[in-house]
Amino acid sequence: MLDEETGIFDMIFPFDLMEIDDGPNGKYDPVPWTLAKFKQIVNRWQTATEHGWGSLFWSNHDQARAVSRFGCTDTEELRVRSAKMLAVAMHLLRGTPFVYQGEEIGMTNTPFPDESAIRDIEGINALNEARISGRFDQVWKGILHKGRDHARTPMHWNASENAGFTTGEPWIMVNPNYVSINAAAEENDSDSVLNFYRALIAIRNSSRTLQYGAYCPLWTEHAQLFAYERELNGESFTIVCNMSGERVSLPEELSGQILLSNYENKEDGVFAPYEARVIRRL
Repeated sequence: MLDEETGIFDMIFPFDLMEIDDGPNGKYDPVPWTLAKFKQIVNRWQTATEHGWGSLFWSNHDQARAVSRFGCTDTEELRVRSAKMLAVAMHLLRGTPFVYQGEEIGMTNTPFPDESAIRDIEGINALNEARISGRFDQVWKGILHKGRDHARTPMHWNASENAGFTTGEPWIMVNPNYVSINAAAEENDSDSVLNFYRALIAIRNSSRTLQYGAYCPLWTEHAQLFAYERELNGESFTIVCNMSGERVSLPEELSGQILLSNYENKEDGVFAPYEARVIRRL
């Protein structure tokens, strides 16, 4: 059904990644996601769209914030590193990348203090049912991790009241970290998530290989590294992302020009936590 010339559809939005950490009792019973499962999903996407086109996304209005769910927010440095790494991992695959508002500045999940702060009817209903079944604390924990309201808090434009979103009272609380994570601050920071996104998008837009080239997965069994190649007409790029908080040695040496990285000081043959590199092979 998916074929750019003869199919009913020429582009799809697969949602299996959005369910990667659903537990036995659904989305509000989350389990840790695994890189092995992530690779399976991505490879399935890329294979299924070989004669069509796919969408590339980490989040949307029904999902938690990508950097809180798939990256690391333990420290400000790791939030920035992992937000950039996630962008590289997804945006250079074959397909059309989608950026959900706030993802480009690394917005995080909101620390809702209690159920009165929730506006999502799905979450409210889940909590009401959980109260009856005796699972309230478990479901509340799941909502803090994967609730839809995380994606629906006001966009952080600047550090003024209500993050510059409105001079009135917003319908839902503003994430308190807007004073440090906002578009105005990142606009003036050359090392920000926002400016990294701009550089990444410029690299993709300048290369037909990164837009239309073939996809080839690398090191599919590796427990920390997500890596792949893009190739077209003899030109080749290698994308390597450390999706863990550990230092990792590369399985093999990679030569070429590093076009983009989220670390200034890079070690040969070693990737720092949440490091990403885009390499044009020579």
